[in-house]
Amino acid sequence: MADVLVTMAIVAASCTGGASVSIAPSVASTPAPATPAASPSASPAPSVASATPCAASSLRARGGRQGATGQAQGTVLITNTGQHACTLEGVPTSIELVTANGTVLRTTTIPQEQSAGPPALLAPGVADAADIVIYWSNWCGTSAGPLTIRLDLGSGRGVVSAPFNGPPNGAYVPRCDQPGQPSTLQVVFPFEQP
Repeated sequence: MADVLVTMAIVAASCTGGASVSIAPSVASTPAPATPAASPSASPAPSVASATPCAASSLRARGGRQGATGQAQGTVLITNTGQHACTLEGVPTSIELVTANGTVLRTTTIPQEQSAGPPALLAPGVADAADIVIYWSNWCGTSAGPLTIRLDLGSGRGVVSAPFNGPPNGAYVPRCDQPGQPSTLQVVFPFEQP
């Protein structure tokens, strides 16, 4: 066995021209764990608890309506154009429909039957972040033409006005079911997130 090892050593030496060859053991190198890059500090997501009630001056709205078994079902979509998150809750203190020449239609608001859910949180710049659904019934007047809907937010927060002529059928008016009785407006779904 010793002769074999000596022979192997001689053969190895003759192949390298007599130079000694050292073979270092192979060691697998493990890369150092990457240090995560510092991420820019992100603002915390807005929450209902940290948001204040919305003021009309920081809101933009648009509305549309369609027929619903003789009533006009209207939906108003609301966007927060302000710099901070805000909330809408419950129902407006008053609702009015106004013609193009500024005439307020004679309507009576029926108290809401459905209890209000949690406040709707409107993050700044998020389009149509909240909505409210209103039924308009028993219109026995003349053609109303283009309308604006006005929602008084109450508590001195102002009035949100929106065109009320959007799709799917912005020209729809409710059927006259009870002549001589008032035309009515009723919130079916209070302010909520769609």
